[in-house]
Amino acid sequence: MNTPPPPPPPPSQQNTANLFANDRDSQMRIFKAESIKTRNFLFGIAILYFLGNALPIIIAGGAGGTIALSLIVTIIFLGMGLLATTQPYIAAIISAVVIGLMLILLIITMTALQGAALVMILPWLIFLIAAGLEVGAFMSAKKAEQARKLMH
Repeated sequence: MNTPPPPPPPPSQQNTANLFANDRDSQMRIFKAESIKTRNFLFGIAILYFLGNALPIIIAGGAGGTIALSLIVTIIFLGMGLLATTQPYIAAIISAVVIGLMLILLIITMTALQGAALVMILPWLIFLIAAGLEVGAFMSAKKAEQARKLMH
């Protein structure tokens, strides 16, 4: 005689460990996805800064100190992008500090070149785009950090 299988137990009697395991897995997926987004935003800033500042200085044969500063900032953002795969929130905070320092340097340069406002359009444009990318990186890093807290 064929008897139908017994109905599944009600949710209150199911194994709660499986529910938490699934939640942990989903939080891990969210953390990885948001970490990758943060990394990509920071790599975008590095590429933008290299193409907008370092490369034109190198092509024009600019001063060694200016080239070094541009390459150092590019390398810092590449490093923050790599750090973002494991510590996205810390990488976003450090890169926000670097962007703030870039703003201060831009203001100092602008005051030194008082009459050459047209020359300053490209650096301001680069700064504004980098700041927008930094906001995206920070938002993704915040989501990743929330997912990390829920995993533990």
